[in-house]
Amino acid sequence: TAQNSGGELLRIDSQDLQDAIETYLTNGVAQNVWYIGLNDLSPPGTAGSFVWDDDNGTPQTVVWSGGSANGGGAAQNGCFAGFAGDEPNNDGSGEDCGIIRRDFPGEWNDFDCSRSAGALVQFPTSVTPPGGTFSDCQTFTRSAPPSTTCLINAAGGASGDPHFLRWGQKHHDSFHGECDLVLAANKERGVYVFIRTTRRKFYSYIYKTAIAIGERTVELGKAHMAIDGVDVPLDAANSTFPIALQDPTHKTITIDKIGEEEFRIAWGTSHSSSFVTVSIIGIFVNVDVHSGPDFVESVGMMGKYGSGEMLDRQGQPMDSQDMNAFGMEWQVKPDQGDPMIFSTIEGPQWPESQCLMPHWVDPKKNRRKLRGSDRELNEAAKLACSGATDYDLCVEDILLTGEIGLAKNFVWR
Repeated sequence: TAQNSGGELLRIDSQDLQDAIETYLTNGVAQNVWYIGLNDLSPPGTAGSFVWDDDNGTPQTVVWSGGSANGGGAAQNGCFAGFAGDEPNNDGSGEDCGIIRRDFPGEWNDFDCSRSAGALVQFPTSVTPPGGTFSDCQTFTRSAPPSTTCLINAAGGASGDPHFLRWGQKHHDSFHGECDLVLAANKERGVYVFIRTTRRKFYSYIYKTAIAIGERTVELGKAHMAIDGVDVPLDAANSTFPIALQDPTHKTITIDKIGEEEFRIAWGTSHSSSFVTVSIIGIFVNVDVHSGPDFVESVGMMGKYGSGEMLDRQGQPMDSQDMNAFGMEWQVKPDQGDPMIFSTIEGPQWPESQCLMPHWVDPKKNRRKLRGSDRELNEAAKLACSGATDYDLCVEDILLTGEIGLAKNFVWR
């Protein structure tokens, strides 16, 4: 996406620029993890030797070399480098891409290139960044040569008690209805991402997601996967993965298991791909939809592509303060052109039933009750959610559900 638009992943070559980027990211940005243009994927960037993607047209110079499970190594060839004291450490293997994190500003880290994250993209000042995918652009004269850096927010999606992060937005919104919902859909490209929610007394949550790519469908839930409506065993040894599917329009679709209960569904080419990541934390299914060509012009709960504006099915603006009306609008509705891509029919279905809302409970009263009964959970929630822009939502999700891992949806995005 960056290269096709005339840009490159950001190169940070001075402390001044590092300081400026730190200020940039800590100024109300929700996304936590951001790719920069550093990697050890290709010679001479191998065996822990990191180089910049864009080396100003000259042969790539090694920026950093060395390191182990406990960090270490050193800057090379007089280059500026901002790795944290215990980084790079190739934690768990496969950490070949450089990132910078909002919650640990000013420190680089190595990261698994397949994981969900935003991207910092730089453009020459002679190039006007395109709209839509790229947002919050700022020109930094401290770089050499001066460049304009833009954010690609790749953390749109739905998670937790369900909270929705719309395209280009900095904060989550919540809709608690029980039903099937259109998260993101591009009818012209034949790509749909749906979620299925259910209710508990105090909250609701996503328990399944279905993704249609052309003629193929992938469905995921707790200990559950189905491809084209047929169950696929999920064996602990991961021998099933990666799974390659063929589609006449989208060519190869790859399903890979990238974590204990984390999956990546990708399609397209290496230079122009779209993908969705699905992680399962306890009983909660969390879905991240990433910027890509098949989501341009998409609609649904993630809003208008690029801006996140809340639109109805006719493309007209909706009240940004009324998430209940927005959720009801984007219930899956077959009589309005939405395909039936889940393998089974469960829960409220349009037109027989609208989304069902949970019994309302004053969240402040419930939170006080939980804090009084489990102070240890409260303290753990506050620690896990430190650094989250939507700190209150993060803490509340953990206190309501008892699932500490939900902090990942707010801190690691």
